[in-house]
Amino acid sequence: MINDFTEKEFNNFLTLPKEKIIVAKRQHWIALIMPFFFVGTIGTLLLSGLVMVHVFFPFYLLTIIASFFLVITVVYSFLLKVYIDWYYHMYVITTRKILEIACIPFFSDIMNDVILDQVRVTEVDARTNGFFNEILDVGDVVITFDRPSHEGQFVLRNVPQPREVGTALGDEFETLMHALSVWFRKGKSPRHVKFSEDVFIPHN
Repeated sequence: MINDFTEKEFNNFLTLPKEKIIVAKRQHWIALIMPFFFVGTIGTLLLSGLVMVHVFFPFYLLTIIASFFLVITVVYSFLLKVYIDWYYHMYVITTRKILEIACIPFFSDIMNDVILDQVRVTEVDARTNGFFNEILDVGDVVITFDRPSHEGQFVLRNVPQPREVGTALGDEFETLMHALSVWFRKGKSPRHVKFSEDVFIPHN
């Protein structure tokens, strides 16, 4: 089992009989860097602008101070929202289902789920894109599956240890597909789940 949660936390996701957690992950903290940098840069520019206004218009001191605290409050609120969005964005894969949960308190709750006994998992891919992602061991895990009407994909984006996660899922799905899926006859056990790894490192 590969998870980022405590036992009490992931037990909330076990809703079906004989269900067990295989993987429970949040995105890597590196996903916070760009939003934090963008919000921090905008906030710094606004505060610098207020300082310049104070230099040229010192008699508006109270207004500038009020604006200063307003900018700090807004920047802090945006940074907090970015962190909450990251913290409550979870990927949970059990022996019965695949879940992506994006819960934003007071705003929205989004749940994308796939019931494993109604699909056939055909491939699990791990891919790492970029030099820093390779160094930090961050990447995507892509689960490809067949529904009765069309093919679909489920992507775990920017998760830590994508190779380990992909390997664990490939091994589990190999067993689960024959135990759960209506796609296969009993007594036959061809190897139908493929795990592959793609690593993309840009050259300078």
